Amino acid sequence: MTGSDTATARPVTRHGHSRTGWSIGGILAAFLLVALVPAIGLPLTTATAQEGEGGIGNEGFLPPPANSPLPLPTPPDRSPPPAGVTLTAPDETSPAEPVANGAVFRIGFLAGTAPAHRRALLEPFTHHAQAVLGRPVDLVPFREARGLIDAMERGTIRYGMGPASLVAALSARCACVEPLASQLNRDGGFGLFSALLAPRDGAVRGAADLADDARRIILVGQGSVVAHHLGLSELWRSNVSLQAEQLVFAASLSEAYRRLVAGEGDAILTWTRQMEGGVLFDAPPAHDLTDEERAGLRIVWRSRALVGHSHFIHTGVSEEERSALRAMLTGLHGRDGDAFDALDRGSGRAFRAVMLEDYQPYRDALTYWQTSGATP
Repeated sequence: MTGSDTATARPVTRHGHSRTGWSIGGILAAFLLVALVPAIGLPLTTATAQEGEGGIGNEGFLPPPANSPLPLPTPPDRSPPPAGVTLTAPDETSPAEPVANGAVFRIGFLAGTAPAHRRALLEPFTHHAQAVLGRPVDLVPFREARGLIDAMERGTIRYGMGPASLVAALSARCACVEPLASQLNRDGGFGLFSALLAPRDGAVRGAADLADDARRIILVGQGSVVAHHLGLSELWRSNVSLQAEQLVFAASLSEAYRRLVAGEGDAILTWTRQMEGGVLFDAPPAHDLTDEERAGLRIVWRSRALVGHSHFIHTGVSEEERSALRAMLTGLHGRDGDAFDALDRGSGRAFRAVMLEDYQPYRDALTYWQTSGATP
């Protein structure tokens, strides 16, 4: 890691208490220390590299400053990889290999604790990509996001698969990647949302009602990406800046509901895939609630749409190949069942083309967590 990626701190005030501000380089350095976890809304202490069925991993993103009342996430597992398995990018001292026509095209992905198994599952996709490109394709597993980001920046990996926050990190760090595609939701909608839930007959009817310092928010998943890091950033964009003492944490939506009923908070900050409306459907994460419990809640605010697990490519790849790979992904559903199933794993959700602008909420969150937090 270069000197420009070293965290630098400056004292600022946020949410009514002293914090340490981080430069963009510092945030990126911190981001690279965080492991990825499988399901939205879970604490970062359950870290693995595998995304959940929901289509976006609750990837480690922006750990709070060290003197924050919000605890730092658990560092990733740095134990040696299984024998015979390569989990790291090429040697740091080796220059990026030029990728000419006919050269091996390397695709990097986050492998978790079973890299050989994950690589084998992705083989049909590898063969399909090889047929599209007309040259050899090699899958390279990575245990940590840090390794994949470094390899993409150097150009030794030309194509990546991983959480949306990797696209935001690389965009800020080197502007060397272009997003290709991400999957639709099961209902055909796109993205997920940080969401504020409130009792149907309660006093909170929108984000503006949180301006009262007496309000308390029950946040689902301490250290989670969508509810915690992006949720607070998106609320700030809606002119809501919360005090630290207003935040109460719960490990699940069902726990948050129990604490809400017990009077420990006035609203719940969680996530949803529902694009519109206030009625809470029987779908993750609300499927853990009973029909009666869901009926007693309504969605009173949601963030901008958040892209999920993404496919992205190095900008050094030719425009012709970038276009071919984007078309491959968006046309994969129903065309090559084995290749699609290798990526989709049973949900049946087609891919949609995405642009860098779709990742703006993640990029704004980088800014949010390194500034004083003054209301824009």
